[in-house]
Amino acid sequence: MSMKDCRVDFMTNTVTMTKKFYENATRPGSPEYEIYKTIRKDNPHIRPVIKSSSKKKNAARERLSYQQMINYIDCLPDRDNWMSKYEQVRHLSKSQKNKYGYVLNWFLETFPDYNQLPSFDENGTLRYTSNVIPFNNLMASSTSPLPAAKEA
Repeated sequence: MSMKDCRVDFMTNTVTMTKKFYENATRPGSPEYEIYKTIRKDNPHIRPVIKSSSKKKNAARERLSYQQMINYIDCLPDRDNWMSKYEQVRHLSKSQKNKYGYVLNWFLETFPDYNQLPSFDENGTLRYTSNVIPFNNLMASSTSPLPAAKEA
């Protein structure tokens, strides 16, 4: 047990505790029970407050395996192209401190609709959104995304 598990606030007359601490404090004989019993003995009108979890899960950021990424890419109409890019990113990740995080960030940025329900076009081909702009489309655009070079 650490100090984060249980805190007494005399100003608000509350004892804030984690859910785990609370569960253990309900079992007579546990160290948490003895601590809570001492707090209640010193201040019988203190109110217990269960601390809410600070972790907010992002469904897309949950542990997504390499195999799940491959399975998703395998469903895409241009799977060979995307699989080649995936393999390159996996290879590049070998030079990173957090290899998995590097690949996961690329995957989620490249396929922002990964967690959405799939939709199909009239030919039955999976529709997907990619944040990657093909190079030939970039060059064909009338306005350059790069700033004009300054003349010396």
